[in-house]
Amino acid sequence: MFQSFRHHHPRQYPAPGNETTHYQIFRERFTDVVTNNLQTSPTFTVGINKFSDWAPYELEVLRSNRPPSSTARTKLIAMHSFGTQQTSSSSKRTNAPTSTTSTTFDYTTRVSALNSSTHIIGPLRDQGQCGSCYGFAIIALFEAQYAFHYGLPVNMSDQQIVDCSTHDYGCIGGYFDTSFDYVKSYDWYIDSNLTYPYKGVASTCSAKKSGGYSIGNLIYRHLTQGNASAMQDTLVNYSPLWMPLFEPNAANKIMTTFQSYTDDIFQASGCTTSANNNNHAMVIEDSWGDEWGENSYVRIARGVNMCNVESDAFLTAKPAS
Repeated sequence: MFQSFRHHHPRQYPAPGNETTHYQIFRERFTDVVTNNLQTSPTFTVGINKFSDWAPYELEVLRSNRPPSSTARTKLIAMHSFGTQQTSSSSKRTNAPTSTTSTTFDYTTRVSALNSSTHIIGPLRDQGQCGSCYGFAIIALFEAQYAFHYGLPVNMSDQQIVDCSTHDYGCIGGYFDTSFDYVKSYDWYIDSNLTYPYKGVASTCSAKKSGGYSIGNLIYRHLTQGNASAMQDTLVNYSPLWMPLFEPNAANKIMTTFQSYTDDIFQASGCTTSANNNNHAMVIEDSWGDEWGENSYVRIARGVNMCNVESDAFLTAKPAS
């Protein structure tokens, strides 16, 4: 089975003897997959994927969103005043549902009110073995804002954030607010992924400020921690959100289980103090490619701060004039 796995997920092990080590890791993951899926009523399923022979230190690199700074957290919003006092009226979605009590709301199928051929969510991405998810996440928010306000499809450069945001750490992690502030300092300009493509390694900054996108002045706000209702209202009425998963000291067992996720609502007993009994979930896009999860997405239990998901959400929007 391991040889079949390697045929479908080829990679070179850097040192002699490493193949044996990774084979043992693969066996452990395979056992975990079988154990989870044979539970009487599993809430989610897991499977073998490209991460199944990765060592814990390799997986840790992928979880590179660092906790936001204390300064970023002071930019707090109260949802009752958000629309009138914090942002322009154009930031509220003109094609949003009239009620936030809708049973489902899915950005993966949403299009711009200005152009029905422009999807709000950009193309799926794969960060490879570089800890650059912070850059992918903020680029996804900028692409959504561009689609909302200009009605044009975009493909912005994730590599530009990795290479050029000097207060982040390239392939070993970064922050929401420092990435945001870099783009602001660069006159709100992001190169195209076509002219500044993703390489999966940190390099010298090569931004050219040509052939890309001028995204216009934006602000960000930090949602009230642990407020699932505020997150729901923001998602429905304003925009997608940036949100981290897992506390920095989360148990490796939980995180490796998550990276074996294939479908259904993820909820792990070691990842929250409450049970989600209503089957409510949020859909989150990750940057691990379409072979992971539900075509690069995970449904995660909502309303119980599952794996820290409701602790540090951020919104981008147009400021009030």
